[in-house]
Amino acid sequence: MSRHYDAIDRFLTRTAAAVNSPILDLNAKKYYDMFMKRLDLFFLGILVPLDYCALIAAALSSYALRFGPFAQYLATSQTVSMSEYMASAGIFSFVFLFIFAAAGLYAPRVRQRLAGEFPRIVLATSTGIAIVIVAIFFQREYFASRFIVLAAWSFAILYIFAGRTIIRIVRYFLTRKGLGLTRIAMVGKSSSSEAIERAYATQFRWTTKIVAHFPRWDEQTKNDLRAMHERGLIDGILLADPGMARADIVSIQSFCDDHHFVFRYVADLLGTERASIETVMLGGVPVIDVKRTPLEGWGAIAKRAIDIFISLLLIIILSPFLIIIALAVKLNSKGPIIFKNERVGEHGKFFNTFKFRSMYAEHSIGKQFGNQEEALRLEEKLIKEQSIKTGPIYKIKNDPRITSVGRFIRAASLDELPQLFNVLAGSMSLVGPRPHQPREVAKYLQSQRRVLAIKPGITGLAQISGRSDIPFEDEVRLDNFYIEHWSPYLDLIILFKTPAAVFSKKGTY
Repeated sequence: MSRHYDAIDRFLTRTAAAVNSPILDLNAKKYYDMFMKRLDLFFLGILVPLDYCALIAAALSSYALRFGPFAQYLATSQTVSMSEYMASAGIFSFVFLFIFAAAGLYAPRVRQRLAGEFPRIVLATSTGIAIVIVAIFFQREYFASRFIVLAAWSFAILYIFAGRTIIRIVRYFLTRKGLGLTRIAMVGKSSSSEAIERAYATQFRWTTKIVAHFPRWDEQTKNDLRAMHERGLIDGILLADPGMARADIVSIQSFCDDHHFVFRYVADLLGTERASIETVMLGGVPVIDVKRTPLEGWGAIAKRAIDIFISLLLIIILSPFLIIIALAVKLNSKGPIIFKNERVGEHGKFFNTFKFRSMYAEHSIGKQFGNQEEALRLEEKLIKEQSIKTGPIYKIKNDPRITSVGRFIRAASLDELPQLFNVLAGSMSLVGPRPHQPREVAKYLQSQRRVLAIKPGITGLAQISGRSDIPFEDEVRLDNFYIEHWSPYLDLIILFKTPAAVFSKKGTY
């Protein structure tokens, strides 16, 4: 056992050294850090199937024990068939999962040690077994043996606790090497700041690390934080001084929004200005963790599951139309069928959106096309003369570069159907802020960069509220509202309203 432990330890040591090496490209570090953040969602999401498997294993173990080694010692009036037994166990296991969720066993953040989680496992499992006993009372033909019920209860507690122990051991191996930790810079000094630092160094040392402490908020602090951000060394800011000037507090909050940082503060600094907050006790001091969006933890998992299911379903259903449109594009003009357009996505990461090509190839902008200098000059001329939008985003009315087929598929938004593959791949979501080009994003105001906090979407609040006809400032305001107030219900409303917005042809050019 110690040999395996040492091997894992050596591997993680080399991995951590490689990640922190100055030779490693900064973009690679950022992508690696993003991957490690995704591991948090993975560890959270895997708990549900892991618990379900543990419950099924507990049912199988109790059945094998009752009708295996102990069968000769325990008399029974009837034998429960394996198929009936496992069918009931499968149904009851789903009931257990809802009970576990109500008991807080799937909370997005680990707030206590494993020893503190064990009583909740026992209580939740006991509640589930109580429901099973009630079912036995009404349907005596199932689970005829009380021994099976008691054994299943014991095995369930044992297996669930063991599964969560394994998860924590894996996290322990990663975080003890500094991998996947949330790295926080503390700003401000107060009587409670030392207690908070001690709490992070002890109680929360496997999830969070204080990487710097700045006593005041000034330009030098901002410059240092920007430098740390560029090197991928920081994930958030903790504001520890309740007496800091209001203007500085707002400045820190905006700084976190601009850089997509976690933002935490000692209680009673900002009240309830944000839509979602979470309070954590650190060294006896209440600290507020400001949620930029509900799309964290289970919200992100739920949205991704919906994206995969709906995008895959739509690709299958719409595949005949995709083929017809592809043939029409190909026959109408020379050039590739799919137009790869570089856009800025979540946290400023570049990616290619997929669209059916709607312009003549010689006028299209992108690395897949030649003659870019002339194409860019023509586009700049058209933007100056025919753009109907102000600000960083342009929209050219009566664009002469568009083909006849392209004009039709743009009017019906059919050119964007290939973005379903972006959704399936994970670079986009069905609903979210629209992705813009790097040269457009470069013109964003700092306050407008907050829309990069989540994945861009095929549709969104702006698209069902006027599309290209609404000013960019209003588009950003709608996107920020969506980011702060996301819910599956809001996504469904937007998705159901999107076809009506498309058929109205309002804001299409």
